[in-house]
Amino acid sequence: MTVRIHLPGFFASLAMSASILVQPAMATESDLKELKADAADATGNDPVIVAVSIDQQHLRVFRGLQQVADSNISSGKPGYDTPRGIFSILEKKKMHRSNIYENAPMPFMQRLTWSGIALHESGSVPARPASHGCVRLPRGFSKELFGLTSRGNHVIITPEGAEPRQIAHMNLFQPVSGRLALNEFRSTISDIDQEPGSGIIARDGKEVSDAPLRIYLTRQTQRDSIRDVQEMLQILRFYGGALDGLYGRGSIAAVKRFQEYEGLAKTGTLTGETIERLHAMTGRPLPPAGRIYVRQDHEPVFDAPVEIRNPEQPLGSHLFVTYRFEESQTQWLAYSVSSEIRPSIAKQDEIELGDNSRVRTSPEAVLARLVIPPQVRGRIQALLTSGSSFAISDNGIGTETGKGTDFIVQTR
Repeated sequence: MTVRIHLPGFFASLAMSASILVQPAMATESDLKELKADAADATGNDPVIVAVSIDQQHLRVFRGLQQVADSNISSGKPGYDTPRGIFSILEKKKMHRSNIYENAPMPFMQRLTWSGIALHESGSVPARPASHGCVRLPRGFSKELFGLTSRGNHVIITPEGAEPRQIAHMNLFQPVSGRLALNEFRSTISDIDQEPGSGIIARDGKEVSDAPLRIYLTRQTQRDSIRDVQEMLQILRFYGGALDGLYGRGSIAAVKRFQEYEGLAKTGTLTGETIERLHAMTGRPLPPAGRIYVRQDHEPVFDAPVEIRNPEQPLGSHLFVTYRFEESQTQWLAYSVSSEIRPSIAKQDEIELGDNSRVRTSPEAVLARLVIPPQVRGRIQALLTSGSSFAISDNGIGTETGKGTDFIVQTR
């Protein structure tokens, strides 16, 4: 078993600071405690990220840019593969028993999906995949990791592993400067929500939370396209149902009414001509290739269309987390990982994949391809708080994202 806990890097600075401040006398215990507290304050709010490498059967823990712990692990054996992707810790229990595998004990359990994937302690952590899909942790280390993490911390599981680097880019969000400006902007949110045809779908009637935002930018899906059609039909007063992106009886009937009005074949099918007529009559441009979604406290806040330049090129998968957050500005860290693009999405957007089954892209190059509308950027920045994160992926919103989760970005 290989388990290493890395002591925080303040000891070197502690010794140097003590020699400067208290020469020629020795540092007192009070001096040392004060210096240690200052060092802890400098890193205490840095994001904690857990990065798991399936190929290396290894786990690393980062606080900000610093690795603070690592260990061997055992992931899912063949037929029970551990899912790859960007997760967050949904639940923590010191003692949990499996609902699937005969009440098996799972000490120091940290849940990643409601379908049963978790980090947990095991007495069997060989140097190979051996679990039924969970990430097994050695005894001793599982308790240490449990103490390092909190609910909401991200866990990245990839073949190759991941590590952070600092990044700056104009398309990374910045908090609104000052509380007064923040409150003034928040007072306009309901106006934005109710603007007809704005393309912004929002949660109404709830107070603004200080919980971290979970922001996810991905490609438009078929459901998004249907919802755009529903919006246009609603604007033209052919449809009065929910903007849910589901092509049910109400939507089909509305399309038939529109087709009849326009002298088209009354099929209820979303033909290219039908969609073109809808856009012409509403004066709305064809929808862009991307969509940005925002969650907070595991609940949808709003989503809106976003342009992706050169949509035939893959986005890859990236996670950006706020770092050294202050009220008027924040730094960002980037984690970039390899991912497989779902065949249906590759076909839909004619994505150029080349010969590689897994895609890796530059986060700076991907950020430069995004055109985020000002009202969308402004709303996100008004809500941005410490601990917020921004994920990008080609693969849409998968089946694991739902009630009681952040965005679970599936990269395979």
